[in-house]
Amino acid sequence: MEPRQVVLAFVDAINAGDVPAALALVDEAATWWLPPALPIAGGLHRGRDAILRDFMAPVGMLFAEGKPAIELLGTTVEEERVAVEWIARATSHAGALYENHYHVLFEVRDGRIRAVREYMDALTVQRAFFPR
Repeated sequence: MEPRQVVLAFVDAINAGDVPAALALVDEAATWWLPPALPIAGGLHRGRDAILRDFMAPVGMLFAEGKPAIELLGTTVEEERVAVEWIARATSHAGALYENHYHVLFEVRDGRIRAVREYMDALTVQRAFFPR
């Protein structure tokens, strides 16, 4: 699969709630970085198991539905790098509506996601899931 196809398949699997299918596209030694300012799961996660355990599982527990709905706005591809813009929408367990704009940079080699850098508004995350 070409890098863009890999990323689109990953997004489709996340939208379907199929975490095993999504993780099958992630290399065992992949890294996933999120802004350290996030109140949960911020920083660098090394390895597919850590990505699931320390990022995907705890973040998934924040959403009433277990996952956000991702509206893909566009992709830009340069060789192995796929830049994606999307909007994530969800409801928190506390009933707060969540809508955040994301830019996610994927690095894909040999049909597998090797690295991800995810950018979003950390204040929106704080307000929806960790209100004071």
